[in-house]
Amino acid sequence: MVPPLLLPRLEITGVGPIRDETSAPVTVVEFGDFQCPFCQRAEAVVRELLDGYKGKVRVMFLDFPLPTQHLYAEKAAEAALCALDQVIDAELATAPH
Repeated sequence: MVPPLLLPRLEITGVGPIRDETSAPVTVVEFGDFQCPFCQRAEAVVRELLDGYKGKVRVMFLDFPLPTQHLYAEKAAEAALCALDQVIDAELATAPH
């Protein structure tokens, strides 16, 4: 007799921007480089995944710059984090108190 399949459960402890439902039961962690053409192509797949499994899947993006292959990868990741901080600060500033 085959034992039942036990799916692994991992607690996601990384900090990064999350797309779609933060309470979704499935989390896909995407490691990306803003200058990588392959990462850019993956964006369409990620959008399709989020649209096809609305409310069931969320995507957390973590920077993974490849500076030996992409000259401005680290600066692009830093700029993206700064932009995210500004959006979060703006949302906090305009939230009802």
